[in-house]
Amino acid sequence: MKLKWLILIFLFHWESNASPLQVSFIVPDKEVNLFWQQVIEVAQSVADDLNIQLEVHLSDTNRFSTLSSVNAVSQQKNKPDYIIYRPMQGNAVAVLDLLESRKIPFVTLERGFRDTEAIEIGKPQQKYKHWLGAVSYDDKAAGALLTSALYKQHLKNNPLKKMYVTGISGAFDRVSLARQSSLEKLYKNSGNIVVNQVFPMSWELKNVKENFPAMYHRYPNTDAYWCVADLFCLTVIEQLKILGSTPDKKVLVGGFDWLPPAIDKIQTGEMTASVGGHFLMVSKALLNIVEYHHANNVFLTNTELESYELIDQNNVDVYQPFLKKAAWSEVDYRQFSSIYNKQKKPIELSIANLMIAHSRLNKNE
Repeated sequence: MKLKWLILIFLFHWESNASPLQVSFIVPDKEVNLFWQQVIEVAQSVADDLNIQLEVHLSDTNRFSTLSSVNAVSQQKNKPDYIIYRPMQGNAVAVLDLLESRKIPFVTLERGFRDTEAIEIGKPQQKYKHWLGAVSYDDKAAGALLTSALYKQHLKNNPLKKMYVTGISGAFDRVSLARQSSLEKLYKNSGNIVVNQVFPMSWELKNVKENFPAMYHRYPNTDAYWCVADLFCLTVIEQLKILGSTPDKKVLVGGFDWLPPAIDKIQTGEMTASVGGHFLMVSKALLNIVEYHHANNVFLTNTELESYELIDQNNVDVYQPFLKKAAWSEVDYRQFSSIYNKQKKPIELSIANLMIAHSRLNKNE
């Protein structure tokens, strides 16, 4: 028994004094918008608790910037132990080849490459030995989740009437196409949902602002605006007010990302629903990296797509206080790691479990 305790004390001492892991996260954007701010804040909280030095590098939303950023980070004098980045379709193979040649283990976010590229690339730890794994969310299921939420609310407002939807999408990347594919599938399979048109906006907010008046006048029958991002939703709500949308017609608006201003709009009834929770993607990658670094190759077992969650009028009062406070910084993330939580089975990192962990902190105060 004494030997067992000595071993545990030694392991705790070793872990607490070991050099921190150096992990670089390349943000696929030229600025830290509200969504990426959430991603980084939670990831930094995880890094602080799990002895990780997290470096954040800004890139852009195109394949050329991604290649340039990955090249720059992998050539640093003090190279990171691991890299986390989001592939862009069109040059995913070139970036993976580069990282493999530099022999830096890396984790990808989402599925940002074409089907033809996916076939050539294969699966993690096969052709590319340094590609440890991916953290990807089920965007098809997410698209269906949002469409269903909009339709349910439409039926409450207009029983037995068809719902006419105008879509505002991102670009022709896999995330955008996967999300809107469910909208189009439900349209084809249901005689009660009609999609007027889906407008790609290249993930640019200015494009939405400039083009929305034309969308509005082209499809005055629109019952719901299905948006690929909450930022687009907020602009749509603003534009509807400017254009003088008829007060007696309740136009529904829904999107993705769980941005705090969007959650506020759901509470006031100006917005219908938001699908999110995926701002945990980098945090999940960090937890998996720590496991892998300690010889627990969870990347080979954790291969399922992550699930999104829905916030609407039914549960916004439960989620909003936690999200608005950004209370994730107060949680101890060691409870989600088997390396730091050896006596118990680690808890799965999810929004629901973060909220439970935070509520326990409040009870213990």
